[in-house]
Amino acid sequence: MDGDEAADALADALERLAAHQPTLRARVTSDGRQHVLHAGAPGAVPQVRVYDLREASPDEIAAALRDVRQEMSTSGPDPTGGPGLDVRLTLLPGDEGGCTSA
Repeated sequence: MDGDEAADALADALERLAAHQPTLRARVTSDGRQHVLHAGAPGAVPQVRVYDLREASPDEIAAALRDVRQEMSTSGPDPTGGPGLDVRLTLLPGDEGGCTSA
């Protein structure tokens, strides 16, 4: 897939998935109950964070990927205030992008 279209395609797929999978729109209240947002509600659909590294050097790519992995391994999604899914898209040279979620 063309890197310029990948983010939009992934965002579209997440939107369609969240429309059919209510747990992606669920929030946990302070008393431990779940509340499912309407599919069109603000913040109901996980947002894609894009890292465009297509023009980066190999060292810059390695550092950026290390930082993303570290961030995602130490701080996950907050089910009380946002989607329970964190999605990242990394665009690499030669259209070798990847998608990571937590």
